[in-house]
Amino acid sequence: MATPRRTNSAAALIASPILFVIAVGVAGLSARALALSTANADLFDLAASIEGQAQPDADYLSRFIASKGLDRASVDCGDSFTRASLTVNLAALDAATKTLDAPLADVAERNAIRAAEHRLACNPLDGNAWLRYAMVENKCKGPVGTVTDALRASYWTAPSEGWIIESRLPFATNL
Repeated sequence: MATPRRTNSAAALIASPILFVIAVGVAGLSARALALSTANADLFDLAASIEGQAQPDADYLSRFIASKGLDRASVDCGDSFTRASLTVNLAALDAATKTLDAPLADVAERNAIRAAEHRLACNPLDGNAWLRYAMVENKCKGPVGTVTDALRASYWTAPSEGWIIESRLPFATNL
């Protein structure tokens, strides 16, 4: 009868440190996620307002992108961050194109391509990001192979999502 108790206490001695390490790891990751979310709250708010049809002006978006470092490479592959970054960069490109300010539009174009590439590197199954990448590439370079490849990837990764089809169909037709 004494043997099972020794086995249970030995198992408890082994499991306790392992569970402690797991708990510390989870707490650390949770704290990191909370810190990233807090640091990017204004980015998430701006992206949500843009998705809700708000159209900030090109100068504001350009300053926002520069102040938040969205014009540089990022190591953050979080879904919310990469999606919001792409949304804001695409809105900046749209606004810069409307101002007819060529240098501002060139910077916005590069930033939008970089944001789309980053989003796709982090989430290669995002059919909307593939479509947006194809659209920006087409705007920059014309209908080259990368544009049609990205459009195909959009069809493959999001074959029947209505909100993506609404943008993809006219783009593909005009391409």
